[in-house]
Amino acid sequence: MTPKDSYPTRRTPWVGAVLLALLATSALAQSNSDATTNDDPVVLNPFVVSTETDDAWSSSQAVSGTRTRTELANLPVSMQVFTDAFLKDIAADDLIDAVVYAAGVSQSAGQATNEEDNTNFTLRGQSSFVPMRNGFRRLRLAGSANIDRVEIIKGPSSLLYGQLNPGGNVNYITKRPSLKGQFGSLGLTMGSEEFYKSVLDYNSVIAPGKLAFRFVGSYLEAGREDVDTLMTETLVNPSLTWWITPATQLTVEYENARRNRDRPQSALPYNSSLNIDDMGWPGVDRTFSTSAPLDFNDTEMEVYTVDFVHRFNDNFTFRADYTEASWDEEVLSNATNLNLIGSNLNMLRDRNGSYRRRGSWDSWFQAEIANEFNWGGVEVKNLFGFQHEELQYRSIISAGSPGAFPNSRWNLEDPSTWMFTQYTRDDFTVRSSSGSTSTNLTDSWYISNQLAFMDGRLRTLAGIRVDDFNVEAYNAADGSISTDEAEPAKVPQVGVLFKATDTLSIYTTYSESFLPIFSTARRPDGTYFSPKPQTGEGMDFGIKANFMEGKVTMTAAIYEVSNTNIVRFLPQVTLQTSEGLETFAPANQSGEETSRGFEFDMRWKPSDQTQLIFSYGYTDAWVANDPQSKVTLGNGTELLTRQGHRLAYAPEHTAAFFVRQNLGDFGAFTGTTFTFGGRGVTDFEQTDIWPVSGGQLVPPANLDGYVKFDLGIGANVKIMGHSYNLGLNVKNVFDTTFLPNRYRYAPGRQFFLRLNTRF
Repeated sequence: MTPKDSYPTRRTPWVGAVLLALLATSALAQSNSDATTNDDPVVLNPFVVSTETDDAWSSSQAVSGTRTRTELANLPVSMQVFTDAFLKDIAADDLIDAVVYAAGVSQSAGQATNEEDNTNFTLRGQSSFVPMRNGFRRLRLAGSANIDRVEIIKGPSSLLYGQLNPGGNVNYITKRPSLKGQFGSLGLTMGSEEFYKSVLDYNSVIAPGKLAFRFVGSYLEAGREDVDTLMTETLVNPSLTWWITPATQLTVEYENARRNRDRPQSALPYNSSLNIDDMGWPGVDRTFSTSAPLDFNDTEMEVYTVDFVHRFNDNFTFRADYTEASWDEEVLSNATNLNLIGSNLNMLRDRNGSYRRRGSWDSWFQAEIANEFNWGGVEVKNLFGFQHEELQYRSIISAGSPGAFPNSRWNLEDPSTWMFTQYTRDDFTVRSSSGSTSTNLTDSWYISNQLAFMDGRLRTLAGIRVDDFNVEAYNAADGSISTDEAEPAKVPQVGVLFKATDTLSIYTTYSESFLPIFSTARRPDGTYFSPKPQTGEGMDFGIKANFMEGKVTMTAAIYEVSNTNIVRFLPQVTLQTSEGLETFAPANQSGEETSRGFEFDMRWKPSDQTQLIFSYGYTDAWVANDPQSKVTLGNGTELLTRQGHRLAYAPEHTAAFFVRQNLGDFGAFTGTTFTFGGRGVTDFEQTDIWPVSGGQLVPPANLDGYVKFDLGIGANVKIMGHSYNLGLNVKNVFDTTFLPNRYRYAPGRQFFLRLNTRF
């Protein structure tokens, strides 16, 4: 991504181009009958799950729990899978749209630093900021167009995925080429707030039984005239798979995803003792924004993957993968400091600006051997793996503004004081820290073992991972290079599952996690420190059930998770330095967090006409101890400001359901469907800090709980001899006003008209 050469202008939606593509589908469809297949059987890859095993919203298999294809019913792990069919029925636009339908999962505070960061959520009360894309971390932006399935693992999962928080892991699998002939789909969506989206998914067999190509592309445009903001997102994801022999395959993949936001909507004002939703200030509503007309926030992500799999025989399969991924962000921001000040807490601080370009350039090499055999009536599955990982953060440009504008404070009770002053890029001074990098180098070895005794009634899962890691930091200000090597991390995982009956299993598991913090952090006084690795552990006890010949599947679990040496980011501060005013988010590190709770997830398909998904989670998450987060009063008394406090964005109760009902045919409309669902949370904390007032700790303002409902209706219809699916989705049906986090209101009622066709 290159810096903007000109300031943003409102774009024209490319509806015309999409309509031309729709007209072309008939020609594409005609060649479908020419597709041929090879009679040589392709050996099933143990590292992937075939969607043919999915039954609409239900899937019996997953790869994320063991990195190899495994029956969910045989895993002593709490896992949920959301299929491509479910993503389409809920009209998901991003990853968060899906994961919040799992028990114990809630939206987190990702919008604090990146507008509409859709990879940010909380699992089991613990923040989980880094989901996985095909097993490798994904930052900032994850749309739904190329997602084939989403797999959620509950509890620490560092054994297979390395550096993670202990709440769990979300791994989404992208769409890959298939040898099952030529097929595809094309869709157009138009909706409220100038929303336009088109998605193309096309698979072609180039050489029968040997070579297949798949292309997924999407374009999204959404604007809001009331706040004069515009967002565009594009996705280009081609992939090619060569079956060199029936037992050997090579996949090459590329993805480019971009999100450009012109005048992105800013966060809401904040004070831990105030619930902004109750203040009634004029203009502090869904339209509130302090952004200036020329502000922008642009993100580009690229992924390159080469994946090789060879099955030597029935006992051994080898896999090697090389993946590169980059995240590049450019931001120009003119805004006020949103922390409220003044005797009535109704004022915003002086307005200034910032300009930056930063990103992360990562690479992985991974080699694995899957081994399975039967020894004396015992089924044995082993996985041996090695991974070399390089994660490099780059501060490409860090620039400071000349200072605050005079008379630039906003009075929230008087909108006439809201002056949208702004600096341009030419006004900023590039800091000497521009060009600094921090590189995390990790070599990992891991092994996992699955055993099945007593004709599969008793199953075990065990493994251990060893990570040897260090960091290399380059300081562009003085040209110095520093290295920091930590003690190798060793994390185990053990689990046991017992099938009490053919339909009911009992399981328990223990696992650990670790999360090195390789980048330096800053204290509120501006000095730097190197955080220690965060470590966690978790214990589950649960049941899995499969009733009514597979029509009902459910998982219920009680759990406890702990996390120590937590890095906590504090509210932004502004300091005077030799290079001018500098605003940054300081941090400290200490203490332990604990989460305990209960989760229930169910899939029910009473007939081919009806499907239902339901989840409920109870989460009790709090700061168990934190001796460093404290204030000292004038009389010398120390007050611990975090210890004993509930964790932020961890509602005590979460619940969700979604149902699909086939209604039959109505004249020209065939296969009519109706979908309806909702999800809700009870009130939750917007911070884990106790405010201090009058020399005492006082409860902060909670964010109110909410319930949000969505519905949809769809049907098939023939137009000019070609079959299309028409649909109408309504999100937030009752126009509920709520804050999913403290940064901005959720959208109001939205309407989306869909037109899709398959070929």
